[in-house]
Amino acid sequence: MKISLTLVNTAFHEAIDAALVDTYEALLALDLDAARTRWRRLNEGLAAHMEVEERLVFPRWEALEERPPRSPADLYTRDHELVRRRLRDVSGVMAELALMAPEGRRRFLAQQLEPLVRLRGVLEHHGGREDEQLYPWLEARLPTATVAELSQALLAVTRTFVDAP
Repeated sequence: MKISLTLVNTAFHEAIDAALVDTYEALLALDLDAARTRWRRLNEGLAAHMEVEERLVFPRWEALEERPPRSPADLYTRDHELVRRRLRDVSGVMAELALMAPEGRRRFLAQQLEPLVRLRGVLEHHGGREDEQLYPWLEARLPTATVAELSQALLAVTRTFVDAP
């Protein structure tokens, strides 16, 4: 059975978005323990997904002789660098929040919403670009066996993330 790279990636990014909303929900409730647990899970899932892409997917993209217009070889690697920066930004907000007196947390969080919103936007943009360009382009140009190998690797990461407590 052929598994679509695009569909696997879409499923992963939908799961990440749901986990991000769960994390933000815990933050807004000022439930820092739940927020930290959810944030750790989200970071681990994203790290595993990005590792598979950087190790298996991006080298194949970079090796293609032809790519869509305005799509340099390092486009997705640069996207991942931006995702990592935004993750660090939100981690910083969470770390500061944990050090504050409880009575100041709600106001601080209200003042620091921008990094949370930016992260979600970056993830949505990156996932959409992969779904619209990277994975369909690779599926159309790589051998079936290679597509199957990549699909299985991404599916394993997605299942691990979705099944994690």
